[in-house]
Amino acid sequence: MGYRNPPKEQPGAGAKAPAISSAAAMARHVPGPGADSSPSARGLRGHQGWKERRPRPARRHHPRPGPDTQVLRLPGKRGRGHSGCDGAAASLPSAAPRQSWFGVSPPEIAFQNFVALEVSEMELSLINKDKISWLVKVSMESCPYFQLACPGDVYHVVPAGASVPVRIRFSPAENKDYCHELVCMTARERIVVPIRAIGARAVLDFPAQLDFSKCAVKGSTQKTLLVRNVGTRAARYQLSTQSFRVPSGLGQLFRAV
Repeated sequence: MGYRNPPKEQPGAGAKAPAISSAAAMARHVPGPGADSSPSARGLRGHQGWKERRPRPARRHHPRPGPDTQVLRLPGKRGRGHSGCDGAAASLPSAAPRQSWFGVSPPEIAFQNFVALEVSEMELSLINKDKISWLVKVSMESCPYFQLACPGDVYHVVPAGASVPVRIRFSPAENKDYCHELVCMTARERIVVPIRAIGARAVLDFPAQLDFSKCAVKGSTQKTLLVRNVGTRAARYQLSTQSFRVPSGLGQLFRAV
């Protein structure tokens, strides 16, 4: 048994057609700005769906950079820019360095002219440049040659705009070079102070130049050179020249007494 569609009712046969206001009818048929209002275009819009009839976004035209335009690239992006042919990107401005409100003086401790098996001390100042007091922890690794003069005085309260002294003790076993470091810590920063001990050095003293004055042609002339060790440690030396000959170029000089 077939199915038949019911006959469509005519507008005048009993069912009323939906009323459309004149303003809505004008809005439906009025084209937007820039649209083609020719009869063929209006007929084409009547057969389009809602996706085809919705307005399209306008295209943006970006001006091309000229020969004098500089292109700024972010770090990590590599490529050819207009600032150069080698692809070097322009560097971004670096941030200003952070201001330190705490300091030490001197920034490095150096022991000199010391004698073996004799204890010597130097003083370090903790300087507070802030407007409030700060608690500072002073420490160093265990070492048989460098210690704090007051081992129990590790924490120091430095008032605002003031300084606190810290003494370092040095006990050398022999006259040679030593190195260590001191660490000062606050709640905001960490400062490392190098500690060095400069031991004995060999210092050679000899003339800056030699003058042979007048010499015979195809003859041999000798000149005596005196080399002295004015330092506090033995030294070995080697003398060499380009146009002259040194019979005894190697030698050893002990420290001056």
